[in-house]
Amino acid sequence: MEKSTFNLIRQYDQEVNNHHRAGTYNIWAYYHEPQVTEYKNAPHDQQFKQAAAYIDIAITKVGTPGNEWENRKESIEWLSRRDWSRHMAADLLYGVALELIVSSVHLKLDTLNYVTNMAKTGGKTPRISVSRTRLAEDLRHDIPNSHLKEIEATLDLAKTKRNNLAHFGHHYHGGPNFSMLFVTVAGYLIDRYADTNEIPELQRMAEYLDELDRERVESEVYPELSVDFRPVK
Repeated sequence: MEKSTFNLIRQYDQEVNNHHRAGTYNIWAYYHEPQVTEYKNAPHDQQFKQAAAYIDIAITKVGTPGNEWENRKESIEWLSRRDWSRHMAADLLYGVALELIVSSVHLKLDTLNYVTNMAKTGGKTPRISVSRTRLAEDLRHDIPNSHLKEIEATLDLAKTKRNNLAHFGHHYHGGPNFSMLFVTVAGYLIDRYADTNEIPELQRMAEYLDELDRERVESEVYPELSVDFRPVK
C-alpha cells in the first residue's frame, strides 16, 4: 500500500531528525573519541566556513544589483521590488551567519556543555542567548568593554532585521552602513576563533569592506567599529 503524502512528509521529518542525532554523536566523538567520528575537520571550523560562505553569497550574489534594469521590459515597480528583495535576502543571510558564528564559538569554547545540550534535546543546539553569553565572557578577557558593547549591539541589530524579515518584513530599512557592521563583526569573530586558515571568503569580505570605504560619501555617517580583521595598512 502506497504511503499518503502526509505520511511521507512525516517520514522525511523523522529522517532529518535521525540525521541530526547522528550529527550530535559525530560532533561529540570528534572532540572526545576522534577515532570513531566521521568528521575529519573540527565541527566548529566547519560551521565557521559555512557562515563565511553565507556572507560571501550575500555580498557577491544576493545583495549585488542584477541586470534587470538593462532590460526595461519589466515595470519599474517590479524592478524596484527585485532590488529591495536582494537587500532583504542579504540581511537574512547576515542574520543567520552571525548566529551560526556565535553558536560555533560556543561549541569551540565549551564543547562539553554544548554537546550535552544537543544530546538532551534531540540534536538542538543551545539557545543563542546562552551562546552569546559564553562569547561575551571570552571576549571580555582581552578587549575593552566598549568594544564588546559594539559587537553585541551589532548582533542585536542583525537579529532585529532578520526577525522582522523572517516573520513579516513589511517595513524594511537598509543601507551599506548596516552590511559594513555585519561583515566586520563576522570577519573579526571568524578570524579570532577559527582554527583553520582555509576560509578564503575572509579575503573577499575584506575586499568588500575596502570597497565600501572607498565609496563613502562625506555627508553620510558611517559607524567606525573598534574591532576589525583586516591587516593594518
